[in-house]
Amino acid sequence: MTDPLRKLLSLASKNSRVDVHKHAVEKLIVCFDRLTSVDALGTILGWPALNGMDFLSLLEQRDRLALLITAHWGAVLHLTNHRWYLRNTGKRVVEATTLQLQQQGPGEGYAESLAWVRMRVGLDADDRSPTSHGPS
Repeated sequence: MTDPLRKLLSLASKNSRVDVHKHAVEKLIVCFDRLTSVDALGTILGWPALNGMDFLSLLEQRDRLALLITAHWGAVLHLTNHRWYLRNTGKRVVEATTLQLQQQGPGEGYAESLAWVRMRVGLDADDRSPTSHGPS
């Protein structure tokens, strides 16, 4: 899973906010690397706070790369799906970011990355519409 995360670093390096995006991806890689450690859950759940206000501001502005990075966090978060209180949370993050990216139109180099994330959480790579969140 770290290869797609590292590909995000190359996308981040082509962006005007390279420092903010790169920091967020690096923290996401840390989350993934700690999956087998005792503090993995806290690290994964704390990822949004680790990125600081600049990244959150980019999300609020619907920055494409910030949304794509957040979709990757959804894929990491999905790995905690075995916990009843987190079930489908990662999938919902991916659905929400997909919807925002769809409304903005395609970004250069984003389609493959977004398709990979969608497949990781059990969504059709080509279907960009949100799914129902009925009882599971």
